[in-house]
Amino acid sequence: MRHVLWLAAVVCACVVMERASMAAGSRAPSRVTHDYPPVQVGARETVWLGPYVSADQVRIGEHWQVAIRWFDREGRVVREVLQPGGVISVSDYVEDGKVLHSVNGDWSFSPVEREGIYGLTATPDAYLISYNPEEDLICGDLYWHGRLVATVGPFYQHIHCGFNLGADGSMAIIAWDGPERKAPQVIAMTRTGEVRVRADCYVPEEGAAIVAPGARGAIVDPMSAYLAKTFFGSDGRQVTFPGDLGRLLWLPDTTRVLVGTAFGYEVIDCRTGAIVWRLELPHPERVEPLGLAEEYILFWGVEPSDSLGSPPPEVRTLYAVETATGQIAAQWLPGSSHAHSWGARALRLRQRDGKYYLLYDGAFSVLDLEDVRAKRNGWR
Repeated sequence: MRHVLWLAAVVCACVVMERASMAAGSRAPSRVTHDYPPVQVGARETVWLGPYVSADQVRIGEHWQVAIRWFDREGRVVREVLQPGGVISVSDYVEDGKVLHSVNGDWSFSPVEREGIYGLTATPDAYLISYNPEEDLICGDLYWHGRLVATVGPFYQHIHCGFNLGADGSMAIIAWDGPERKAPQVIAMTRTGEVRVRADCYVPEEGAAIVAPGARGAIVDPMSAYLAKTFFGSDGRQVTFPGDLGRLLWLPDTTRVLVGTAFGYEVIDCRTGAIVWRLELPHPERVEPLGLAEEYILFWGVEPSDSLGSPPPEVRTLYAVETATGQIAAQWLPGSSHAHSWGARALRLRQRDGKYYLLYDGAFSVLDLEDVRAKRNGWR
């Protein structure tokens, strides 16, 4: 009997010591872990630069290479550009020696060679090269779908100010009024180079001119929340706005612009300064403008889902807002509450061949506006 009691005591002591050891082990610092066994030799990342245009970054040891491929609708490679030792650059054009290839269309072109290149500005449809033909002078070559359509300037360059390029190829710049540099001027031009606005303005050492569609005007932004922004219209009107207005998105063929405020988003008519409409979203701080698609402004972001949980999980979302009224036409939500992120890179909206596409990490999708109008395929 004494032997049995002694054995039971030993077992209990061992159990207590084991549990104490496990508890102590749980409090001890964990070992450094790795996602993959060392030593990693190869890695690969794929990003869609545009609809049917991919960029594959491959690393073997210390050697890097980016392969950019254009595909047809059947998945066949129709063009390939290799860039040894490079990193993926998400842009609307791919450099191949002296040739530029569009990732949003089928055009390629070789820009006119200029000396004193100052800067490059691009949109999906336009490419603007600015250069200094002489000290203190600046010019610009504008290419539309790969064709040189305008050469503007020379202008007397104002400190660090370069060209602003609009989605429709309109341009604006802040330049001095002449060689004496008496006053800065805002200059807005159409895609063909026609000057529609030229007016004296005030900017500190740095500033920017944001051109309206069709060069109907331009907003002079002093790049400070404490200094007012001023709209200069092609009809001579000038309207001042608070300096803390956020991101600007022009509505097509108008002087109306979507701006961000501390309370959300609103559309302002720059010719009058009047607020056309305010957008009421459940979580305006969690979404931002994506772009224009026919009668809609699209917004994207993440929001709390309706799933149970504390806090509730977040899911990716899209809003289609009517440009005319500011009313929410439809909201898209994923079918799974686990779809909580769009990925590491920002969502992008592109139009090609009459269709709209969404590009995000490792994939791209067709955005069918008929789904929005009919509230189907996730739209509600």
